[in-house]
Amino acid sequence: GRSSGPGEGQNARFSAVSGDRELEFPLDRENATFRTVIPALPPGTWSLRITLGDEVVPLVGCRDDIVDKRAAHVLPAATIDGVTLQPAYLADNTFAIRATS
Repeated sequence: GRSSGPGEGQNARFSAVSGDRELEFPLDRENATFRTVIPALPPGTWSLRITLGDEVVPLVGCRDDIVDKRAAHVLPAATIDGVTLQPAYLADNTFAIRATS
């Protein structure tokens, strides 16, 4: 992914959030580009975000004119350690990962 603007040059953290659970993952960052590897997640619907200094940046998807992304985008699932990770858009068009075992 790419990030720019506030928080540039500050420590960055990547996390997945589901309800009151938050898991952090290593984040490699070079200039405005970032990369992380998400292993198997516990069951649930997980929102993703990057924290840049004091700013929380949710990874919600891209801006476009698609009204219902759930119907327009079918994203492939991956199975890791017996857990299926299904990228998906939710009813409010935000991006999440559904983890099921």
